[in-house]
Amino acid sequence: MNHFKFFVYQFVLTSAFLAGNYYFDEYISKPFDRDDLLATSIFAFLIILIFNVMNRLYARLIPIHLINKILLSILAFIFAALSIGLLTGELIF
Repeated sequence: MNHFKFFVYQFVLTSAFLAGNYYFDEYISKPFDRDDLLATSIFAFLIILIFNVMNRLYARLIPIHLINKILLSILAFIFAALSIGLLTGELIF
């Protein structure tokens, strides 16, 4: 159960990062101006907020071996990329 919780936490974290990157990317463009700074600061605030919540959740978990963490993180990233790709319409089967 501990490994499943870690996988779900990693999935949520990477999904939030990928979705935020997808939606805030259109506001950040070549001539860096006030709107770009605002979008970057909002995105950074959201990522910091998500990391703080996730760190509190990780503290409750029983320690997991490093190799298991790496494998679960890679698997969570793949599933997050597929799910965000399907939800945004960027990935079509």
